[in-house]
Amino acid sequence: MKTTLPALLLFVFSLLSTEYAAACGCGGVPRPLSDEEVRAGIVREFDESVAVFSGEVVWRDTYNLKFKVTKLWKGEPAGEIVMSTGAVKIDETYSRSSSCDYGFKASEKYLVFARSFEAGLVAYECTGTKLLADSERDVTALDDLNPTAYQPQGPLAFLLHGSSVSVNNPNVLISRSTRTRDGNYFAREPTGTKRDDAGGKLIFDGRTLDGWSAPDMSYFSVEDGAITGTTTRQHNPPENQFIVWQGGTVGDFELRFKFRIFGAKANSGMQFRSQLRERGLVHGYQADIATSGPYLGGIWDEYGTRKSLAARGEKTVIDENGKRTSTRFADAEALLRGINLEAWNAYHIIARGPHITLKINGEVTAELIDRERGKSAASGVLAMPIIPGEPMRVQYKDIRLKTLRGMSK
Repeated sequence: MKTTLPALLLFVFSLLSTEYAAACGCGGVPRPLSDEEVRAGIVREFDESVAVFSGEVVWRDTYNLKFKVTKLWKGEPAGEIVMSTGAVKIDETYSRSSSCDYGFKASEKYLVFARSFEAGLVAYECTGTKLLADSERDVTALDDLNPTAYQPQGPLAFLLHGSSVSVNNPNVLISRSTRTRDGNYFAREPTGTKRDDAGGKLIFDGRTLDGWSAPDMSYFSVEDGAITGTTTRQHNPPENQFIVWQGGTVGDFELRFKFRIFGAKANSGMQFRSQLRERGLVHGYQADIATSGPYLGGIWDEYGTRKSLAARGEKTVIDENGKRTSTRFADAEALLRGINLEAWNAYHIIARGPHITLKINGEVTAELIDRERGKSAASGVLAMPIIPGEPMRVQYKDIRLKTLRGMSK
C-alpha cells in the first residue's frame, strides 16, 4: 500500500500530542488518551523541553510575553519567565511567525513546555502546552516526575533566556554579571537565595568534563550534551572505570539525571555515598542500570559482600545486625514496561538518613532502609562506571543534586 505525503505528515505530527491533537496539523480526529498514554507523552515532552512550568501571562506584545510562574518542574528557578512569541521582525513594518507558535493570551493561565528559540524560549502547538484548566492529568504526571518542583515564594527576578527580549523594555530586568557561556542572561537572585533550596544545582555543565575525573579519561567524553562512557573491542578497560564527581561527598540528598544505555550486556549505574579506593575503584551503593538481568532499578553493593540490597520492586529493611526483611511492592517485570533503555529515561535517587528510594520515570523501583553496623554508609562520593567485556555505551545528562538538611559536604 502506498503512503501519501499528507498521510505521512499526519502520522508524524500525531506522535507529538500529549492529550488531544489539535491545531498546526498535529493530528487527525481528537481522541481521549489513557492515563498511561498521557504520562508517556509528558515524559517525552519533559525530556525535549528546556523549561516546563505553569503560570499566567502578565503581559505580551508582538515579539515577547512574560509569565508569572506558579510552579516550575524544569529549568532555572525563577518567579517570572520571559519568552518569545515566535514572531520574527523582518523590517520596521513587517514581522512574521510560524502557524505552529502557540497563541498565548494575556491574563490566561497555561501549562508550558518551552523549547529553545534562537537565544530564547518559545512554545509550539502539539508539544503539551495548553490552558492550565485543561491540564489536570498532565500536572499530576509532572508532579510524579518531579515531586520537589519549584514554587516561587514572594517576588523574584525572572529568568531571561537570551537576546530575543529587548533590553530597553522597562518590564525586563537583566544582570549582565550573570551571563552564561553560551551568551544567555539569567536573572539576579535575591541575596541569600540558594539554588539547592529551589530544586538543586546542575553538577555537569553539558559541554565539558570539568569537575569529573577517572583514572583513564580516554573512555569518557561529552556527546549529545551528556557524559558518555564507551568501550569497544579495541579499547576495553582491564577493570571497571569510574568517572567521579569532584565536588565532594554527599550525605542526605536528592539526585536527578537522565540516562540511556546501549549494548547487549551493558552495565553501569550511579554510585552514591560511595568510597573511592585503590586504582580509582568505587565501593558502595549503586543505583543500577543494566540492559540484561534483574539489575535495572535496584540497589547494589558495588564491590561489597552484600551484593543486591534491594531488588527491583522490593523494599528491604536491614537492621543493625544485618538481618534483612524484604517485601515486594511491585512486579519486577511490570516496572520495565514503557522503559526504552536506548531512549532518555529519568532516574531519581532520594537518600535521607538510612532510607533510600529509587525512581525511574516517576515510578518507585526500589527502597532500602539500611542500619547495618559497619556496612551502611551516611556519606560518600558520586560516580558512574563502565565495565570491561562486551562493547557498551552509557550516557548521563541533566545531573542535578539537591542537598537535604545541610548534611552533604
